[in-house]
Amino acid sequence: MLHIRHEQLRTLEQAPQDAFDVFMVEHIGVHFPRHMALFGGKTIHDVIQAGRQRGEAWRLRTKHQLCLYIDMMIMLGAGFDSDPQLPWAAAILRDQSITHPTARIDRVYAEAMAYLDRVVGPKEVFPVSAYRRLTLLSLHKAQAPWSMSNAMPAVTALFAGLWPEKLLELGDDGLASLTTAARAMAANRGITSISHVGVYATLMFMFGYSFDSDPMFSVTAAAAADQPGRAPEAGVEQVYGEAVRLINQILKGN
Repeated sequence: MLHIRHEQLRTLEQAPQDAFDVFMVEHIGVHFPRHMALFGGKTIHDVIQAGRQRGEAWRLRTKHQLCLYIDMMIMLGAGFDSDPQLPWAAAILRDQSITHPTARIDRVYAEAMAYLDRVVGPKEVFPVSAYRRLTLLSLHKAQAPWSMSNAMPAVTALFAGLWPEKLLELGDDGLASLTTAARAMAANRGITSISHVGVYATLMFMFGYSFDSDPMFSVTAAAAADQPGRAPEAGVEQVYGEAVRLINQILKGN
């Protein structure tokens, strides 16, 4: 994964909001130019605001601390610190034996960079190979394994075909946790069909735990939002279509 130098951020001063926002827009433009070009200034601003709010819940208040946190939101997904696929993130952030917030966020960031090197690759920003495979996966094929009487071997094969490096990191326990989280998310949307739950699990696997509310993926989040008169299952189909369209936009630059 692309590594970013953060020595210039090391300061114990709290970051004034306006100045910090300006700094982060410039920082993201330099270190994540593809994200800036793809998603635009408003989306990036929304990510920064969400990152500040979420980071402060972990007592992250300095420029250095918040910048690392927001960078990881961009690279791992907005809900990385509650993602069952990344249990080490929340574990480190909650570790009271690491007494200073800077030490905790530095530790999480180091773990994240090592993880991304393994599952995405050094100097890569997007999991391009995995994204390409998803664009070839029809909605029907994404749903089919989940409806089988003995589903998990087929689901494992599906995920191995999409993103083998990530599945290796996830393991059987992680896949079970992901499935449980997908069931809960789908239930909150009124979705009970196991094949549609499977679509949510697949999108969690590809985009991160909070894909349906991630400000970076606003079109997918908007499609996931409840809409009057729309059946929940139709919403799943719309979300999947928007996700594939988004990936195709990302792939145009790779």
